[in-house]
Amino acid sequence: MTAAATGCQVHLPGGGPLIWGDVLKRAGIGRASAVVVAREAGVLSGSAAAEAEAKRLGLDVQVRFEGESVFPGQAVARVSGPPAAVSQARETLVGTLAKPSGIATAALAYVDACGDRPRVVCTAWRDQPPALHGAIRQALKSGGASSFLADGPHIEVEREQVARLGGWAEGLATLSASEGIAVVMEMADHGPDVAADARAAAAAGAAILRLGPAHRGHLGRVAQTLRDAGLRDRVVLAYGGDIGPRDVCLLKAEDLDILDVGAAVADAALLDMAYRVTGYETEREDLPGHG
Repeated sequence: MTAAATGCQVHLPGGGPLIWGDVLKRAGIGRASAVVVAREAGVLSGSAAAEAEAKRLGLDVQVRFEGESVFPGQAVARVSGPPAAVSQARETLVGTLAKPSGIATAALAYVDACGDRPRVVCTAWRDQPPALHGAIRQALKSGGASSFLADGPHIEVEREQVARLGGWAEGLATLSASEGIAVVMEMADHGPDVAADARAAAAAGAAILRLGPAHRGHLGRVAQTLRDAGLRDRVVLAYGGDIGPRDVCLLKAEDLDILDVGAAVADAALLDMAYRVTGYETEREDLPGHG
């Protein structure tokens, strides 16, 4: 098997990577090509970033569309150009596509499981390194999920913060003084009565009430309390936590408008992909998408 077929890299201590592409170039081979292949089915994400990275390396590139469904054995990107650059691309292109594609695929699984209701949101992207925020949010969108609890401008506050502003009515009035700003209330894990707190927050003008794992056994009572007070239609009920696939069916049976699925999606495993140097540039099959 030739170096062109394997795309091998030799790493020498202190000297950085000695790339087989350089060896090929010195041997008179001026151009090579490679393909990124999906090893499992999923949703592709990271297309624009992969295209930009390949072009930064001086490569010609084709990438399938963002959000496109892919299947095992399918080429998701092709690159060609100087052999050294083709070999270097192995260290960046797969990760640029595989990680966000794993997130998009996980997001779609939750969206499909939830159907029309509840809406799937993942705010856990904020817990990831800032450099990854844009890629994760794009992946969530490609998988059909949202990145925020509210579509428009909003502010997220906790019960204790509202208490410091003078209580439910006074505090929420202060927070929502700016027109068009929705208040998202994070319900306290420990309090006198989460159902009573939810009723008070809704009556005072909170737009979204976010419940967590500490309230798992009280979701029905919270919703019923709001209905009894004539407030259920005025507020969005969200539940957030590290929600596993098995939890979805149980939570879907509750009166919830939003599931904030957490790290199960934001930190999803890579979508398995392979990078294969294919050798000389020959007639190629065009891919629909970028490039």
